[in-house]
Amino acid sequence: MKTTKKKKKNNQGVKLAVMGFSSLLVIAFLIAFATSKTEGAAKPITLNEEAIEHLNTQPVQGDESAAVSIVEFGDFKCPGCQFFAENIYPMIIKDFVEPGTANFKFVNFPFLGPDSVTAAEASEYVLAKSPSDYWKYFETIYQNQQSESTNWATIDYLVELAKTAGVNVDYTDMQTALEKGDYSSVVEKDLAFSRELGIKQTPTLVVNGTAIQPGGLTYVQLKEEIQKAIDGTTEGDS
Repeated sequence: MKTTKKKKKNNQGVKLAVMGFSSLLVIAFLIAFATSKTEGAAKPITLNEEAIEHLNTQPVQGDESAAVSIVEFGDFKCPGCQFFAENIYPMIIKDFVEPGTANFKFVNFPFLGPDSVTAAEASEYVLAKSPSDYWKYFETIYQNQQSESTNWATIDYLVELAKTAGVNVDYTDMQTALEKGDYSSVVEKDLAFSRELGIKQTPTLVVNGTAIQPGGLTYVQLKEEIQKAIDGTTEGDS
């Protein structure tokens, strides 16, 4: 009898353990589901005249007069932005920019550390001095991005990347300008602008007054969200 009771107790313990593990799995699934829905959610965002004027000063890929702009808010140190630049951005260019449906713009939102700001300032220098080389430099920084936990985006390294990309600027002048902080006010304006719009993470896309978080979306899903925004519709309107 004592052996039987012991077995029953052991069986009950196993059942409780299994039930507890199952409950944890359910909770984990619900959290993952909720997160994926939140990341991909499209949210309306207010673009007043002042905001539109600021966006018109940003680097643009494609037809400047296109009816719609796909605007990325990003940080050159952000791993998610690197993934976006190398895997999603080329498809957006192919599907929306090259056909003339939209143009693509980039706004600096450097929040991951002091060298995020330095990288943003370097990009602004290139935009000011050799605008036709901006996107080449943009891609080169992301291709050479290092660990988010290290301060890799130094002035020396960013000037070297400009040389690697073949950017047509005076590299000595670039070094001096970055050391003096000549473009810090430009980056500060971008950062303040991003916060005023309610941007909280990178990358974030703003399309036709709709903010979209690409994280958690396949490209097919993201493409659908972009098209809805271009068409002036949201999921709730359908």
